Amino acid sequence: MLSNQVLHKTVQNIHNVTGFECSIWDVQGNCIVTTREKAKELQKEIEIFLEYTDAETKGSILGNRGLFLVSDGEEPVYVLALRGDQAALRVVGGLGAGQLEGLITAYKERMDKNRFIQNLILDNMLLVDIYNQAKKMRIPVEQRRAVFLIEPKNEGDNLVLETMRGLYATGNKDFVTAVDERHIILVKALEVTEDYATLNHIARVLVD
Repeated sequence: MLSNQVLHKTVQNIHNVTGFECSIWDVQGNCIVTTREKAKELQKEIEIFLEYTDAETKGSILGNRGLFLVSDGEEPVYVLALRGDQAALRVVGGLGAGQLEGLITAYKERMDKNRFIQNLILDNMLLVDIYNQAKKMRIPVEQRRAVFLIEPKNEGDNLVLETMRGLYATGNKDFVTAVDERHIILVKALEVTEDYATLNHIARVLVD
């Protein structure tokens, strides 16, 4: 699912834009991120909400508090809890839950592409499957590419992986994925004019 960093940024954005206090809970009733410590007092309310709410209902408003179900398809994954102006709760909650569901979809698409790149590099795919899946994921096939192998100094250093993704994995051309605890791969799309001098420059940037 979504990282705590992404969830924290989401609740901060909602709070900054609307002024609402905001927290996100998992479906076991545990508070993951919050803009106020007292949000943890909602645990019993969250548990009751999860017991009696389905994908059709989506939300519940009581006074200045609102609870909204966030789903991955038909499967509930989070509860978004808000505290603020009652008149705006339903709109803010609907928009917030919709944003989280959009992030979940985008994350799953990225993970599918990561698996595709991993299998491609490890030679775990038939040629016909490579072309069919690339087309399905809208990955350009006739594209010059170079592969960089990065080995972080500290094994399992997720900061390096997340930094790489922030720098390069923002579209359908470049891909960043971890092949194991010690190695990260960057598949970098190249323009017609880019050559080995360009690759050496990229390598030096990666090391820096």
